[in-house]
Amino acid sequence: MEMTVQTQGFSLTSSIYRSSRGQFGRALSSFRDSIVDVDIYLKDLNGPKGGVDKAVLVRIALTTQQTIAIETVNENLHAALILSARRAKRAVKRTLAKHRRVDRVNLRNLRFSPG
Repeated sequence: MEMTVQTQGFSLTSSIYRSSRGQFGRALSSFRDSIVDVDIYLKDLNGPKGGVDKAVLVRIALTTQQTIAIETVNENLHAALILSARRAKRAVKRTLAKHRRVDRVNLRNLRFSPG
């Protein structure tokens, strides 16, 4: 599982980098074999004005050729990272479960098809 972190509107410090990789690494560790790539984009929407302006955009590429995109906005970057990691875990779990259900249905249809 490859993981990249990029920022826009502020510099990427080692603390932010480690925090980002740590949050998503722990959240997605159980799906490591099903994930190809995780791209994390951190953005300061309002610049120095303040307010609810820290955005985290996550793109997760799965081995099933599907891509999951999650965007979270919060006034605190660390809170946005935590929330995004939780949402990413739920989304990956739900997407992989749905893919397995579809595979089972297709196999069942092949097995019991006349001919």
